[in-house]
Amino acid sequence: MATTSPIPIIIGVGDVINRSLSTAPSHCIEPLDLMLQAVEKAIDDCFDEPGARKQLLKENVDSVSVVRNWTWPYKNVCGDVLRGLGAGMKGGKVHMEESDHGGNHPVRLVDEACRRVGRGECRVAVVTGGEALASITAYVAKEGEYPKHWSPPASNPAMIMRPSSVSETNPYCLTSISATGTIHSISIPIQVYPLYENGFRAYRNQTRSENNMESAKLYAEFAKIAAENDFAWNKDVAKTLDAEKIATVGKRNRTICEPYLFSIEALEGCWITGRYRLAGRLLMQSVDPLLMNAFNTVNMAASCIITSSQFAKELGIPEEKWIYPLGGAGMSENSNCMSVSKHLGVALLMIRRSLGKAQLLFQYSIGKVFGCGVRRIWLEDGECGSIRFLFIPLLDPPRPITLLGGLTSFGGAGNNYSLHAVTEMTRQLRKRDKGQKGLILANGGVLTYQHALCLSSEPRTDGKTYQESNPLPPLVDIPSPNLVESVGDGMWKAVIETYTVQYSRKNEPQQGFIIGRLKDSGERFVANTGNEITLKALVKSADDEVIGKEGWVWKEKDGDRNLFGFEQGPRL
Repeated sequence: MATTSPIPIIIGVGDVINRSLSTAPSHCIEPLDLMLQAVEKAIDDCFDEPGARKQLLKENVDSVSVVRNWTWPYKNVCGDVLRGLGAGMKGGKVHMEESDHGGNHPVRLVDEACRRVGRGECRVAVVTGGEALASITAYVAKEGEYPKHWSPPASNPAMIMRPSSVSETNPYCLTSISATGTIHSISIPIQVYPLYENGFRAYRNQTRSENNMESAKLYAEFAKIAAENDFAWNKDVAKTLDAEKIATVGKRNRTICEPYLFSIEALEGCWITGRYRLAGRLLMQSVDPLLMNAFNTVNMAASCIITSSQFAKELGIPEEKWIYPLGGAGMSENSNCMSVSKHLGVALLMIRRSLGKAQLLFQYSIGKVFGCGVRRIWLEDGECGSIRFLFIPLLDPPRPITLLGGLTSFGGAGNNYSLHAVTEMTRQLRKRDKGQKGLILANGGVLTYQHALCLSSEPRTDGKTYQESNPLPPLVDIPSPNLVESVGDGMWKAVIETYTVQYSRKNEPQQGFIIGRLKDSGERFVANTGNEITLKALVKSADDEVIGKEGWVWKEKDGDRNLFGFEQGPRL
C-alpha cells in the first residue's frame, strides 16, 4: 500500500580536501569556506546539468545542521552557511543546529534531518562539517598568531586547540571522565581506551604481541582502502604501508599507555593536535601514519543534501542519484565511562529490528568505530561489542569494515569523520546493484555515544517512510555496576577487570591504572598502583596475564586515591 507521507532521500553528497599548508589567504582556508565548498559540490552532485534547478534547490533549504569543528569557534555557523550559499531565500523559518563535540553527531544530524523531511517539517536539509587543523597549525607556526583573514571567532581559538584547557567548547574535555577518574589521573582518552583494549585482549586469551600484530594487520588492510580513496589525506603514504611497517617499534614510536605507542615529530613547522585512536587503538600527538595514529591535522569537509522523493521529482533529480535512509538509532552511555554498559549493542539491535529480516548485503563503513576497527569490551560481563555484535571477523572480513581507510590513512577529521562515511557510502551504493544496504556506525566520547544509520539503494518494503523519532531512549537504561569512589578504611580483597600502564618520555613505566571489583560486594572501583611490585607485575604481564588476578585495594593515607597492590600496603 503506497504511503502519502514524504519519503526522505539523500540526493547529493560532496567532499572537499585542501592539501595546501601555505599561509597565503587563498590557501589557508577556514572551516566555514571548506564547508561551503562541500555543500556546493553536494548540490552539483544532485543534478546532471544543474542550471536553474540548482537555484530552486537552494531557495528551498529550510534545515541547516553543522557538525561542531575543532579548529575555529563560530558565532553562528549555521547562519553563516545559509548566507554563504545564498540559500533559504523564500523567507520561511529555517531549522538551524550546531552539534556538540562528539563523533556520533554527523550521523545523528543526518538521521534527524531525515525525520524532519519524513514528518513534512522541512523540504531540503543540508548537513555539513569541516576542519582546517592543518592550515591553522601551519599558520600559527609561521606567523605566531591566528589567521586574521578568517571569520571573527566567538571565543579564544586556543581554548579549542589545547588538550589541557577546560572549556565546554574543548573536544578534549570529556564529560564521560568522572571525578573518580580525575582523582586517579585518568582524564584523557589515551588513558581510557587501553582499558578497553587490554580487557578485550584478555577476554580472547591473546598475548600482547598477538594483539599488536592483529592491530598492524588491521591497519594494513585499512591503508589499502585509503590508497584508493581520492579524499584520503594520507592516500600516497597509505600505498607504502604493510603490516610489518606498522608493527615495527622504533625511536619515533615509544609507549605512552600500554599497549599503545606514541610519537611526536615536526612536519614543515606544524604542530599536531592529539586525538584518540578509536577501536581501542591509539590517542597520539603525531604526524607519522605508520604508527596507527588518528591523524587529525587535516583540511577536509563533507556535506549531504536530503529532501523528499516528491520534491526530488519536481526538481528533476535522476532516480539513480537517490539513496534511501532506512532507519537510524542512537543513545548515550552512562555519563561515567567507568560504568560502561551495552548501549552500542542496543543501538545496533534496534537497527536490526527496524529492518526485519533484511540483510546488510553491502560493505560496512562504520564511521569512527568500524572505520578504525574498534573492539570494545563491556567490562561488567565480558561481552564484546561492535564487530562481534555483527558477527564480523576482525581480520579478513567477508566485506570491508571501512570504506574510508580509518583515522590513520584517511584522516581523523575531528568530529566529522562519519559524515565522510555517509558521503562515500552514498557514492558506493549508487554504483552497486539495487537492493544493496550499508550500515554506518558513528562513535563519540570514549565509546560513550553511538548513532547508527542504514542506507539503501531501494526504499523500505514495509510501507513505512521513516521513523518519526529516535526509537531508543537518550540514555542507556541497562543497570551498570555501582562505582565506589573511595573504598574507605581498611584493606579489601579485589580482582582486576582491566588495566593500563602509563610511561614517561624516557619510556619508563610511570603509573598504573586499574579497574577492578571488590570481592565481597562486587562493586567496581578505580585505583592506581600502590607499590613498585604491582607496577612491575603489570609491565611484565606480557608473560603472565594479570586480568582476573586478585589483590588488595585501600585508600591512600593522606589523599583521596584508591591504591591497588598484589601485596598488602605500599611496600616497595
